[in-house]
Amino acid sequence: MRRKSVRIMSKQDVLTYTPPAVKVIREEDDFEEVIRNEKTGKDEIIKRKVVELINDKKLIPIIEVLKTGPKTIKEIMKEYNLQVKKPKKEMTIYRYVKFLEQGGLVVQAGRRVEMERTATEILYSRTGKIFYNVDLSKEYWESERSKRIIEMMSGVLTLYPKFEISSNDCLRDLITQIYSKINIEVAEVLKESSEKLPDLFVDKTYSEISKMTNILQIFILLSNPEFYETEWKKCFLK
Repeated sequence: MRRKSVRIMSKQDVLTYTPPAVKVIREEDDFEEVIRNEKTGKDEIIKRKVVELINDKKLIPIIEVLKTGPKTIKEIMKEYNLQVKKPKKEMTIYRYVKFLEQGGLVVQAGRRVEMERTATEILYSRTGKIFYNVDLSKEYWESERSKRIIEMMSGVLTLYPKFEISSNDCLRDLITQIYSKINIEVAEVLKESSEKLPDLFVDKTYSEISKMTNILQIFILLSNPEFYETEWKKCFLK
């Protein structure tokens, strides 16, 4: 009996992109999405917020899957379907990935090459090993749209006996001072952590990392009173 020879094809990942340790996502960051108007049959461009993508339940599994490194669409689909109740087809996963790519959270990081074949597979990667969502940025608190939030905060704080606010402008300056300092510090801490402890965030979900960074902000603020002492004394009369 003649034995059949089996050729094992060698594959190699050729990467052209290495994600930075931390990608900061701001509240005002947006991107253009092209959608088809069902009534007119024409394509229309709408603005979408990047922060919506990292909170979209159908997209979060892809963000989590890519945390361990670049993958092909088929690999993403396989791991994605292990995390969800309703499995998705390859075309749907591809559409989700392209949507994340439009929003700047996913990028084509290279190709998987199979020896003796000309066809290759695209490898997709996150644009940051850690996504840090700055939902209360300095720019936000300096904008006109923040006035309503400041007014509400001022009203609530007046009911707390420890606070007597000198003015709403002072409160805004205090918040701006705190967040501008903390955001820079947290981003640096996350960057250093991901570089020195690369496995620390691998098995953590975006939600877990987000909650951890919220707590980290508190600890950084408490350990750096110089971030707010001057503005605090100006703002609160008591």
